[in-house]
Order: sequence, then C-alpha cells, then structure tokens
Amino acid sequence: GGGGVEISASELDFGAIGLTKKGCEPAVMAVEQAVSAVLTGRVSYRIEADVLTIDAGERGLILRAAP
Repeated sequence: GGGGVEISASELDFGAIGLTKKGCEPAVMAVEQAVSAVLTGRVSYRIEADVLTIDAGERGLILRAAP
C-alpha cells in the first residue's frame, strides 16, 4: 500500500492509504487491518535511537530499524 503523510515534530497526519484488494490468509489480513487502523488520520510519534513508536490512542505500533 501507499499514501501521503504530513510530518511535524511530534505528529504524523496520514491521508488516504491505497491498499490492494487481494485476499490473503486470515493472519496476514489481520496484520494489515491492525496496521491500517493505526496509520489513519493524525497520530503522535517519537523516535528513540533505532525505534519508531506511533501512538494512535488505544492503538499503536513499535518499529525497530533493521541492523
């Protein structure tokens, strides 16, 4: 998928995200739905060393850069 995002010092503001309509295994679809739920609208974020934390209230993502 892909889409636009506006970035400020502490927030990300996601526009519409285009995703494929391809059906995948249920576990893969669950991950896609969980990530999509976080990357919607305005969310806060922080970067500490190699970790990006995205906070969307009751949902969030923690991403670590590959070595």
